[in-house]
Amino acid sequence: MLLLKSIRRHQDRSMMLDSLVRVSRRAAYSYYASILADARTLVQASCMSPPL
Repeated sequence: MLLLKSIRRHQDRSMMLDSLVRVSRRAAYSYYASILADARTLVQASCMSPPL
């Protein structure tokens, strides 16, 4: 009985850690994707602006 509780606790922690890792990866991906989108917008804007 004690072994089953220990296994369940381990599984719960493993699932929580897995979930946290997935959320962190999504956040990092979104962060870098927004940086790339901003950079592309700046490049396009500079290409479209008339020379001084």
